[in-house]
Amino acid sequence: MALAAKGVAVYLHEWRGNGSSSLRPSRTQDWGYREVLEQDLPTSQAVLAAADDEGDALPWIIGGHSLGGQLACVHAGRNPQHFNRLWLAASGSPFWRGFPPPRGWLLPLVYRFLPWIAQRQGVLHGRRLGLVAPKRAD
Repeated sequence: MALAAKGVAVYLHEWRGNGSSSLRPSRTQDWGYREVLEQDLPTSQAVLAAADDEGDALPWIIGGHSLGGQLACVHAGRNPQHFNRLWLAASGSPFWRGFPPPRGWLLPLVYRFLPWIAQRQGVLHGRRLGLVAPKRAD
């Protein structure tokens, strides 16, 4: 509501299996991040583009919270020509002070190089860089 009051048109993407979605997670319904990134988000974006009376006159902002923010990052990274801004809230950038020294001290420096690393490798291996906890051996 606060964004709309400032003249920002807001569209909320509803994830599969949530809210009024006709799909529910089950053994007969199989989808993952690939389907969200390759089918759902492009479809939502196409619907919005078709309804956009201003054409390219207004900036397009994509964003999200938590996993939604991470998927928004991936979608914007794969389609940078469509977005002017990226807004994120609690979307998984580890706070450097939450890590013990010396890793915590190095994280701000590492963050400056992450875009370069991702561009060069085509992917960001968080586990290899020590930014993601190792898999548990449960």
